[in-house]
Amino acid sequence: MQNVINDNANCPDTISPSMPQDLSATAVSCSQVSLTWSASADTGGSGLAGYKVYRNGAFLKQVAGTSTTDSGLSASATYSYRVSAIDNAGNESAQGSTAVTNTPQCPDITPPSVPSGLSAAAVSSFEISLTWNPSTDTGGSGLAGYRVYRDGAFITTTTATS
Repeated sequence: MQNVINDNANCPDTISPSMPQDLSATAVSCSQVSLTWSASADTGGSGLAGYKVYRNGAFLKQVAGTSTTDSGLSASATYSYRVSAIDNAGNESAQGSTAVTNTPQCPDITPPSVPSGLSAAAVSSFEISLTWNPSTDTGGSGLAGYRVYRDGAFITTTTATS
């Protein structure tokens, strides 16, 4: 009979987890990206602690699962992501393939300000001249023009303030 002692408990884990695969980055709004990837394996014995997410080459956050959301992004921008796995001994895998996505432009839901300073001056017995102060648009899409109404009925559209 032979005595065998297995003392793996005292062996430090120096093996990095496998590299995350199949990273997907999807813009779900003008300010948010959803990230998913396949799970990594840790064969070093300490167990998988989670994943480090990198945006545009800089560390973003560490998460426990195989998905996360990146929020507070700028509209109409390009973002690149990479993910690495980390085990409980602090070993980090190489970063997986890069996933790139573009956030769309945010919809403009803010109406322009109401034109002010409307004045009318008679040009003839059949014609009047209207002038007003320009509106401001803070919604981002820009001011397209003005709709002119007479007694509640639409007459015309113009880009001028007169």
